Amino acid sequence: MVNQTRKLAAIVFTDIVGFTKLSSENEPAALELLAKQRELLQPIVDSHNGEWLKEIGDGLLLSFSGNLDAVTCAIEIQETVQSIKNLDLRIGIHQGEVIFQDNDVLGDDVNIASRIEPFSASGGIAISDRVNSSLERNPDFETRYLGKPELQGVSQNIKVYCVTSHGLPQTDLTKVKAKLEPDKVKGFQWNRLSILGVAASVLGVITLGLMGLSGLAANEDEVPSIAILYMNNLGSPDDEPWAYGLTEDLILEMSNKGSIRVPSMQTILTFKDDDLSETQVSENLKVRYLLSSSIHKMGEKFNLRCQLQDTRKGVALFGRKWTEDIESSSLIVSSLADSILKNILNEKEKINSLASTEYKADPVAYEYYLKAKYKYEHKQSAEDVSMAEDLYKQAITIDPNLCKARSRLGWIYFQSGKIEMMKANAIELISISTKINDPMELGEGYNHLGIFYAVNDKHDSALVYFNKYKDLSIRHDHKKNLR
Repeated sequence: MVNQTRKLAAIVFTDIVGFTKLSSENEPAALELLAKQRELLQPIVDSHNGEWLKEIGDGLLLSFSGNLDAVTCAIEIQETVQSIKNLDLRIGIHQGEVIFQDNDVLGDDVNIASRIEPFSASGGIAISDRVNSSLERNPDFETRYLGKPELQGVSQNIKVYCVTSHGLPQTDLTKVKAKLEPDKVKGFQWNRLSILGVAASVLGVITLGLMGLSGLAANEDEVPSIAILYMNNLGSPDDEPWAYGLTEDLILEMSNKGSIRVPSMQTILTFKDDDLSETQVSENLKVRYLLSSSIHKMGEKFNLRCQLQDTRKGVALFGRKWTEDIESSSLIVSSLADSILKNILNEKEKINSLASTEYKADPVAYEYYLKAKYKYEHKQSAEDVSMAEDLYKQAITIDPNLCKARSRLGWIYFQSGKIEMMKANAIELISISTKINDPMELGEGYNHLGIFYAVNDKHDSALVYFNKYKDLSIRHDHKKNLR
């Protein structure tokens, strides 16, 4: 009689990236790699109270009684194999009610776990929403929503996430062969050709711009480099959108200043809750300067602090503590950017750097803009996207000249398939950004119109606007000292 036990378990699937190619080119090396995997990983699984159920080719099928054990084991596995040549793993984890039969495990949830694993980055971990729910309230873990995988024959509504804490790589969905469910948008359906066509057009423009912006003879050591660390929110948790939004806007502002290398917001977020010293952060990001800051919203005022450090010399270039009225909240970024520039650029670079945009937005509109940005970047569902769209619309209704809100609303229209609305928004964005002399958002307007025409197969019109975008970028190419 077959011995069967039904219970709730966390199921882990692993897969060696590139193993098929390795096997075809060097079978002895491939077999040696499997033996090495077994030698290294079995003790790790045992130490986390896991069961080594079976090996499926180059993959492993493991089970754990709890989600936390499964995730912490997967993290230790990825940390262990980093230094092993060719042992690049993708790991997928799902929790469900399964049937244990002898040394095997059966059931729909096993099948789901195996189909979540392809959404992992090489060296990363993908998890289902059931596993993610166990990590949401644990400050040691950070995850990012990827979407709903297409799972034919599965009736369950599954969402997939990737673990982004502990130095794990975020999944790049453009490199994933498995499919996510498409957004169901009335009147327009994305297909692979339309997306690739737009991507090719946009990448062509960006490549042309970067050829000028980077400069073939440029060297990272020859230009100032600064990391804008995540602004510390000292107030209510409800004020976190201010810290997030101001940090990102300052990064974008500094990125458009000319010959300055600035790590992206996505990169900075990976260091948000780390215990690394500022010197270690500087070394990891390969930057000379670090800006740390904090914000405390108190009624209609902000208390702000910041410090700019030269990590090479080990000195603070400036420290600042001040109070800002909420009426002037939209000028905080430009004020900080100008203070930074005065301390890290030489006289020639100061002359050639682009002046900060100092449009004073309506404070209520600006807060809606920051909340919309925060909501969208932390979206977990289509409802979150819809809420972000509504917040951007409220910001624009209150302050029609808030171009940053218009350009981000345009990207939501694009990603939601609302192409005609994207076009109308782009035309307004071009008109208003021209009127208030905001070249950065004017470029976004040209870019959005170019995408609209490319999606609709009107390539000549698309090229006109992409060229406008490119020409505007070249006019502000400070590494060529052009204005």
